[in-house]
Amino acid sequence: MKHDFIQLDICDDSNIPKYKQIIDSILWSIKVGKLNSGDKLPSINQLSFDYYLSRDTVEKAYRYLCKEQIIQSIKRKGYYILDSASTEIKILLLVPDFSAEKKTIYNEMIHKLSDQATVDYCDYSLFKKIIKGGVDGYHYYVIMPGFESNDQVELNELLHKINSEKLILLDTKLDQLANCKGGTYYDFKEDIYNALEEASTLLRKYEKLILIFPENKAQTYPDDILAGFKRFCGFNKFKYEIYQDATSIDQKNYNKSAFIVLEETDLVTIIKNIQLSKMKLAQDTGILSYNDTALKEVLAEGISVMTADFAKMGQVAADMILGQVSGMIKNDFHFMSRASL
Repeated sequence: MKHDFIQLDICDDSNIPKYKQIIDSILWSIKVGKLNSGDKLPSINQLSFDYYLSRDTVEKAYRYLCKEQIIQSIKRKGYYILDSASTEIKILLLVPDFSAEKKTIYNEMIHKLSDQATVDYCDYSLFKKIIKGGVDGYHYYVIMPGFESNDQVELNELLHKINSEKLILLDTKLDQLANCKGGTYYDFKEDIYNALEEASTLLRKYEKLILIFPENKAQTYPDDILAGFKRFCGFNKFKYEIYQDATSIDQKNYNKSAFIVLEETDLVTIIKNIQLSKMKLAQDTGILSYNDTALKEVLAEGISVMTADFAKMGQVAADMILGQVSGMIKNDFHFMSRASL
């Protein structure tokens, strides 16, 4: 058994809480073999004295490590590394659907976390069972809201059952979960406005903009998208129309119009109608789609998009899990020009 001295990496200037820095240092020492099963840790008082830390800070770190079965407390003897101690981080990822964008987020998380973590994906029904059965099975819960309104209310209640320090939100801010570990978010109104401004030179070729904004569907879109679109049209004096789906648009409206399309089913309908009418894309009519996919790079020789950087979103989530960043970080959102405009 080794003596009870360990070297911790504690930074006073870091925005990571000191108790979390203690946890991370001990986990890293186990991972690289500086600490092994059966090794004794310094007492709470000793660690507090050596590193000028409050006793409560050290106790909070040790309590967490005991709960996660990394160390054990033996009465009148102290704290010891358990034989079964594992440094692998377990993460649960919940998203409303496993679309191409979500797969990109998942793949980037896996790539950046490498062999330090496992990421389990689950749907909403399984998530409910996991949370109602107890939330101690995972170190972090990565959640991307955007569910049906009825599910969203219930989801908010379930999220309150999770320790806020284990909760990472992607895609949006939830005021009632302001104390979560961190996450990424959009400013939809500003993002849409700015992306359309980037595309404005190309959009000037058209007499009218048509936004297809679905309602009453499983995939819901924030009203701020609508607000950002109207704001852009107002400031730039664009004529515009808004429809709930592409099938309700008269084909005579296609000429000299540019379509802003959120749903891929509407995108397919519009492309089919353009082909049937013998109109030329990017000349007689244009398309700007929401969120990029590999398919949009090649469809109709390339569909212009306004899109988030989903790869970066996954990387940021991984960085938060590894303790490299914290807080709420705004998602990148930009316009990508292709042949459809």
